[in-house]
Amino acid sequence: MLARHGTPTNPQELRGHRLAGYISDMMFFKELRYLEELGISAPAGFTSSSIIAQREAIRAGAGLGILPRFMAIDDPELVPVLTDKYVLNRNVWILSHQSTEDLSRVRVVSEYLQRATRSARDRFLIPEA
Repeated sequence: MLARHGTPTNPQELRGHRLAGYISDMMFFKELRYLEELGISAPAGFTSSSIIAQREAIRAGAGLGILPRFMAIDDPELVPVLTDKYVLNRNVWILSHQSTEDLSRVRVVSEYLQRATRSARDRFLIPEA
């Protein structure tokens, strides 16, 4: 993909590439509209409601896309583009209904997710320059 169309040096140059991203009608949260934050309309390439499907499409050469750091950081088949200039930060919350927060299965999953993300903090946060 990059060999054919060149490596973008700014978000506007992404318009010359096929892009992989979310299905427009299935973006129920504004946080998923990250291409719009870069001034790009809906992807002209591969779309899916699954970020895992998007990653696999990107790996297979279906287009360029934006992936969470933890999904791409150790993948030798993915080439970082624009990561030194543009960072999209997102917060992730663990929520549970008040009626289930004291259930052991809910508490165990929540505690596990918190421990796992803390121990792999570098996979989620961009190193400071």
